[in-house]
Amino acid sequence: MLTSQGVARVIFMARGPVGLSFVGKSDQILLTEKDGVLVICVRLDSLSTGISFRDNHMRDRHLETEKYPLATLEVEKSQLQWPNAVPVSAKAKGKLTLHGVTRAVNITYHAHGTDKLAFIEGSMHINMKIFKIETPVHLGMSVRPGIEISIKMAVADMCVTREI
Repeated sequence: MLTSQGVARVIFMARGPVGLSFVGKSDQILLTEKDGVLVICVRLDSLSTGISFRDNHMRDRHLETEKYPLATLEVEKSQLQWPNAVPVSAKAKGKLTLHGVTRAVNITYHAHGTDKLAFIEGSMHINMKIFKIETPVHLGMSVRPGIEISIKMAVADMCVTREI
């Protein structure tokens, strides 16, 4: 069984025309494992861009967090490589559920650590339109539908047997 250790963070990057860009962050992440599938859940109402007006607009109008409070990424554990003292850079496939829509996603990740504790950084690119999220527009400028999402977390492998 894997468990999240310490601070975990998810970050999304949105871009638009004329250098428009903004970043949203959250540390409200839960990692669970069920039947060989790792499940990472993020509370969408915890995403913060640093501007409360934009945060409220994003949560209420685009992500509709009252109706869809979580984003969930599922990855079969058998697809992932544990670093075991040798850094790993790899790709995996997963299922992302966002805004009530589930789609296959490609994940790129890097991990380093020991047989008991890994530090993992992963990323994926999604299209808001595929997840039926209305593209944000402000003052006539529209955010591009492509969003970069990254996650950083320390993960402990609780299945490692220990001598007593």
